[in-house]
Amino acid sequence: MFKTIRMQLIESLDLPEIHSLEELNARFLTYAESTYNLRPHASLEGQCPMDRYLKDKDRFRFVSSLEHLERVFLHEAIRKVKRDATIALLNKVYEVPQSLIGQSVTVRFDPEDLSKVYVKVGEAHSLLTVYPVRPVDNSKIIRRQNQRRQIDYAALYGGGEPNDL
Repeated sequence: MFKTIRMQLIESLDLPEIHSLEELNARFLTYAESTYNLRPHASLEGQCPMDRYLKDKDRFRFVSSLEHLERVFLHEAIRKVKRDATIALLNKVYEVPQSLIGQSVTVRFDPEDLSKVYVKVGEAHSLLTVYPVRPVDNSKIIRRQNQRRQIDYAALYGGGEPNDL
């Protein structure tokens, strides 16, 4: 492909006339659409690239939404949820539901935007959005394992009132 482009396109260009990358890209696009993709190629058994591409058009799948497209390209990692209901990912700590403590979870994320990540939850593997821990807010959350039971003094002293001394 590169040899063909160099021989057919680059050598035919008058390079001093091209003043920007945008102009070069426009000329390449014109060449690709009008020449390169419409000529038979030996590697495609004599078919032109456009015909070969359209041969499988019934198998094309299109993305239903931009959100779905963004999620298709997320990275994935497995993390074990710590006892404080957090996971660590790329030097950031995220709080997850306490019900996941001790479990290994699949985390999906965009390494360019770590303002939120997604955790696969349940049988259907639905994605739950989780956010980085904010230390001040996190310190004020009452967690199940930190709650103290009330002392039942009646049961402690045998069901009656303590003896007066």
